[in-house]
Amino acid sequence: MSKKLVGVCARFAITAVALIVAVLPSAGRASTQNGGAQTFAVQADTYVSASAPSKSYGSQQSLKVDRTPKIAYLRFTVSGIGGPVSGATLRLYGLKSNSTGFDVRGVADNSWNESNLNYKTAPTPAQQVAGSSGGLTASAWTSIDVTSLVSGNGTYTFALKSSSSSSIVLSSKERGAATAAQLVVTEAPSADTTPPTAPTNLAASGATTSSVSLSWSASTDDTGVAGYRIYRDGTLVTSTAQTSYVVSGLSCGTSYGFAVEAYDAANNVSPRTSKSGSTYACPDTTAPSAPTSLVKVGSTTSSVWLSWTASTDNVGVAGYTVYVDGTNVGNTTTSYNFAGLACGMSYTFGVEAYDAAGNVSPRTTLAASTNPCPIGPRTYYVDSVGGSDLNSGTSETNAWKTLAKPNTASLAPGDSLLFKRGDVWTGSLKITASGNTASQIAIGAYGTGNLPLIQGPASSCVVLAGSYLTLSDVQADGCSWAGVEITGANDRVERSLLSHNVAGVDVKSGSVGAKVLDNQIVDNNKM
Repeated sequence: MSKKLVGVCARFAITAVALIVAVLPSAGRASTQNGGAQTFAVQADTYVSASAPSKSYGSQQSLKVDRTPKIAYLRFTVSGIGGPVSGATLRLYGLKSNSTGFDVRGVADNSWNESNLNYKTAPTPAQQVAGSSGGLTASAWTSIDVTSLVSGNGTYTFALKSSSSSSIVLSSKERGAATAAQLVVTEAPSADTTPPTAPTNLAASGATTSSVSLSWSASTDDTGVAGYRIYRDGTLVTSTAQTSYVVSGLSCGTSYGFAVEAYDAANNVSPRTSKSGSTYACPDTTAPSAPTSLVKVGSTTSSVWLSWTASTDNVGVAGYTVYVDGTNVGNTTTSYNFAGLACGMSYTFGVEAYDAAGNVSPRTTLAASTNPCPIGPRTYYVDSVGGSDLNSGTSETNAWKTLAKPNTASLAPGDSLLFKRGDVWTGSLKITASGNTASQIAIGAYGTGNLPLIQGPASSCVVLAGSYLTLSDVQADGCSWAGVEITGANDRVERSLLSHNVAGVDVKSGSVGAKVLDNQIVDNNKM
């Protein structure tokens, strides 16, 4: 509302309230005149609801507006206006607070009847928003500039719409004249033909992905500036009495042309001042492409060096995450040397690209091996608590962790595979490598404490599938078939505890030269 109009309305409001209490004018008649401003009481008011499309609310003492939608309709008859309209203000009395507020739109059809109007028969409001209330305070009047909808004498219908999730509650005329809606119409002084000066220092700042904040220096006018109209790409957005406004509902990463014009009470309009402004870029949700051409560049007994072709991204690739057997081991550019590996072992390597927004590409993988282990007996260690399957396994401090590593290890004649005493593994240990007559492969224990325990529910806790294998100092417990199953030739089981299985030891048909010596075989259904 303009400063001029605010002043007039403020003076008028005192007179209007006094007359409403003392005289209680009938609906549709001007309740007062003062300096060219006339106040008209609402002639008809009601609201309609999409959730009850056939129901009428004309007798209710309140009007409700929300996004379901509930739409309020108000009709006024304006008469006695002798000159041009310089301003029109719709005044409504709020019964509840609401932070969202409502928009006012014109309605071309004035033939509706409040006693039987419902959602199905309600006239269609205009698409253009004439004005907005802003937030509402309970038990207080709110004023909306509707000058663009009122041109002089005649009948006018206004529709109130809102995006509020909770109902906005306004007083209807059925509650009484003291809080019934009013339309204040001001005639322009005939002598004012001078437009305000154009707004200056228009700035577009404070952008988000969906809004731009506008501010400007106030215009001047010979009788006073009534307000400012805000345009976006040539389309009227709203009007305001302030010298700033946040234009919302915009698209991200888009440039807009904004303009502001000043107007006075006689509706003289200044030249428009223009300024371009952009919203922030849209959030990046596009992942980079997967790395391609992943190849092994080189290897040693403890490392593998890989390289790949760079990924692409709509904004830019920030880096690459690399994996060994599914475990994240670091970040890099387009090559990486995977160190600390075991000799003669095959690994699955993976590479993912990522961007600055945290979007991650599909993972590209490659199976590759370290160089063969040096010739000579080797000892491998397995520690279920302190070990890691990424370790080399060749020392107590670099022990493997799970049965997966010894089950796939390239054991050679003379090698030893030792499990830490006091530790427990669940599953099946299956050794397929073979020793020879001169150099067997030994599977045993290290450290102190109880025998290392390999437990069910596997079919067989330990399977000696290779030849010339010696298993000693191990407990095999609780498997659904055998504690130890022997399918190779010349295998030995010594000083071990085989308990709570169906069979303690099962020497399969075709196995020759097997020896079972000095073991404790207890609480099995069979030997």
